[in-house]
Formats: sequence, C-alpha cells, structure tokens
Amino acid sequence: MLDLVGNAEDCKRQLKDQLDREERILKLAELCRKFETEREKVLPFYSNADINVDEIEFENEELREEVRDVLEQQKTNAASGCDESTYLDTFFKKYNKIHLDTLAIEQEQKRLETENHQLRDILGQFIDGVTLSPEILAKPNPLLIVNGRVNLNQMGARRAAGAGLLGKPVVQEAQIKFKSP
Repeated sequence: MLDLVGNAEDCKRQLKDQLDREERILKLAELCRKFETEREKVLPFYSNADINVDEIEFENEELREEVRDVLEQQKTNAASGCDESTYLDTFFKKYNKIHLDTLAIEQEQKRLETENHQLRDILGQFIDGVTLSPEILAKPNPLLIVNGRVNLNQMGARRAAGAGLLGKPVVQEAQIKFKSP
C-alpha cells in the first residue's frame, strides 16, 4: 500500500511538472505571437490534408493506401476539432522555419563580413597609395617620385636593360582628377 501511495505521489508530481512546463510554453507562444510578421499571422502553414496521394509515386499500393488512410484521418480530426498533434505539427513547422531563417541570416552575416574585410583591404591599399608615410616610402611604388627618382626596384630594370629588353626611358606625366559627389 505504501508503494502505491509513493508511486501515486511521484506520478502526481511529474504531471504537475509537465503541466507547469506546458503552461510556460503557452505563455511564451503568446509572447512570441506579437513578434510574428504579418505574413506569418495571415498565411496559415500548408495543410497536410491538401496533398493528393494519386500524384505521388509509391513503391507499392500498400504504402499508398496507408498514406491515404492517415490523410483521411487527419481530415476527420480537423473537421471534428483540432487535436494535439495538429498544434504540435504547427509548432514544429514554425520552429523549423525560424531555424532556417537563423541559418540564412548567419550565412549572410559571414558573407558580409568577408566582403567588409575585402573592402577594408582595398581601401587600405588606396590610402597607402595616396598618403606618404615611412612605410610607404620604404616600399616600391611606381607612382611615387622622391627627389626626382622613381621609387622602383632598380635591379629588375637594370637586368632588363642589360639584356636589351628596354629602350630609352620615357617619362610621362599622369594627371588624376577626382570627382566630388
């Protein structure tokens, strides 16, 4: 008798815990409802009952009949009222859609971060070409002339001249105009 009473108390406690958890889920669902977009509020999720079994190819007729029976049972349940599986199915559809949206946003964020990094590199190269600093003066830069001498790799030019690849050097003037917005 004591075992039965102990088991009954355990069952009662477990059921109360489940009830508390379910009430918490329902409260969270109410809170989340106001954050749904208009599309999510207005458009219902697709119904499994709208599936035409005759259009789907099955391995055998037995499987086709089984699927047809399940879909008809869902139609009768929907006509008589919503059962728990419908609510659970709707919940998981929403959950999966949110999960897919989250993954798509994370992927877009990674793409934007790489694009941002590339643009920062390009901007840094442009700024390096425009500004004069000790690091820039130390590096070879074909656009930079210091004291009448071009800051280029002179060894490569001497080798090319020694091999007869270069003719007489030609000095050209470049004019760069920037358009202001």
